[in-house]
Amino acid sequence: AVVSGKCTVSGRGELYVFLVDDRTFALPLNGLQTARIRVDTQPGAKMSFAFSFRVCQGRYGLRCYLDENGNGKLDKGLFGPNEPWGMSWQGARSWRMPVFADIAFTVDGDLRYPSLDLE
Repeated sequence: AVVSGKCTVSGRGELYVFLVDDRTFALPLNGLQTARIRVDTQPGAKMSFAFSFRVCQGRYGLRCYLDENGNGKLDKGLFGPNEPWGMSWQGARSWRMPVFADIAFTVDGDLRYPSLDLE
């Protein structure tokens, strides 16, 4: 099966999209598979960037971030991430620390995921 979709973001840097399962969700900046995309948008403009992963049937999630300063990690501040980020939220986005069930979806055939908007 193939999981595909788009991340919508503005800014410039390296866009990382991680396909995760319940085990790899607990590991920061890791996933079963990773897409890395160079992003360079005009100030204030948003663009969508496509990704796809070949997978077996199962439960997965998506998480992504834009590494604006090129240090290879999602920078965090006192109240959360300082760089644009997103996840495959299932339902309303929570203000608590997310768990895998918050972003998990089932794959039993090709799946086109709705756009992930990085904030």
